[in-house]
Amino acid sequence: TTPQIPEKEKTFKPSANELTIHSQRNRKALENQKRQKPPQPQKSEPEFEHTLLLGHVSLLTDVKLAKSKGRTYVITSDRDEHIRISRGIPQTHIIEGFCLGHTEFISRICIPDTRPEILIAGGGDDEVFVWEWEKGHLVSKVDLKSTVQEFVGGDKVSKIAVSSISWVRWGQVDLVLVTVEGIPALFTFHLKDDNTLQHAQTLKLSGNALSVTTGIAAPDGSPSRVLISVDSTHKPGSSTELRHSAEESISPLQAFVFEDGNLVQDSFALSVVGGNDVSEGAVGGLRNLLYSLENLRKRDGEERGKEGEIGADVAIGEDEAAQIEE
Repeated sequence: TTPQIPEKEKTFKPSANELTIHSQRNRKALENQKRQKPPQPQKSEPEFEHTLLLGHVSLLTDVKLAKSKGRTYVITSDRDEHIRISRGIPQTHIIEGFCLGHTEFISRICIPDTRPEILIAGGGDDEVFVWEWEKGHLVSKVDLKSTVQEFVGGDKVSKIAVSSISWVRWGQVDLVLVTVEGIPALFTFHLKDDNTLQHAQTLKLSGNALSVTTGIAAPDGSPSRVLISVDSTHKPGSSTELRHSAEESISPLQAFVFEDGNLVQDSFALSVVGGNDVSEGAVGGLRNLLYSLENLRKRDGEERGKEGEIGADVAIGEDEAAQIEE
């Protein structure tokens, strides 16, 4: 792409001049205006080549690409509890349907490689949902909040926000891995043959879970390693309280491997830079960077998204879609 040539800065010229003002005070004000640099216009668009594919009425939270019967799809989720099924590029303006049933924001969606017809979704709801996404059909859901409360102890957790959903295959077993914002644990579920989720393990972590990566090669060469990044700055279970500087530094990454169908912690060598102290001025910015999902939750009085609301996008029928394809 040819780089843009910056425009030559224009000389600032006040709308008033010496002929239109009459007081000494206004003349001084005019002189000050002439010495000032004009305000620089804010750039509203990126300078690189880009193409708008689709838009949501609400904030977009996750995107997945899917394929079915030789056709590609773009699946998107948003703050307004919608999961939208759009056709793939270049027909992303064609909306095939929705998966409707969530009552809170959706933060993460996942499609298992072994079951491409299934979509697993979670966010601010108490449950994790399993969808047949092409049909918009809710297959099942599992109570996640109770599992989190059992780990934390008591009813200390009143609301949850799913921070990651991952899929991993071990032998003939499909496992779904879920983490929750501000919780130092990894929750694993068996994805059974009838596409229901059954809780399998709760693995305690050294810090709040931030993200999960699967398919990492294990020491024996098999791609069954799970790598989890954890918060090494805040205390486990808290998004506001910092660790004491005197505490031993922890690794920001934890690794797990499969043994007899269960995930067990594995050794992981990582050099940790000394000095984990965070300045007071940086604490707020770090907290907002790591723990922003709960801000997606609608407050009392905020209007929730209406089912089928599609904003500026256009949903067309099969006859019209066939004409476009031709």
